[in-house]
Amino acid sequence: MSRKENNVYLLQSTYKECDPETLGAYKSMKGLCRGFADVIAQDCLVDFGEKDENSDLSVMVKKVARKVARLLPDLLKVDFCEDECRDGRTVYGYEAMPVEDDGEDGEEDEEDNEEQED
Repeated sequence: MSRKENNVYLLQSTYKECDPETLGAYKSMKGLCRGFADVIAQDCLVDFGEKDENSDLSVMVKKVARKVARLLPDLLKVDFCEDECRDGRTVYGYEAMPVEDDGEDGEEDEEDNEEQED
């Protein structure tokens, strides 16, 4: 079996000046964008005092955030130029961690399992 080196992208947050917390690991930058959208949507819902994850508001906020995350990189056709961003006192960033792929089929990427929404 041949081994190929790939990257796993770790989404991280640091609140105030504390230690970073890993929020998720993704096989692609698009996957990382979608994970970041989920985090921001959840934070916004908490700010609005929404506790029901299945309410119309929750579903709408999450759907809009994920659509923007999916479409924005393609629209801008950009290399990801910033390593972190700030929202209030929380700093978000990512780290690319090299991993070896042994060529075996494992779990599919989350973004490949999602239904395409228009």
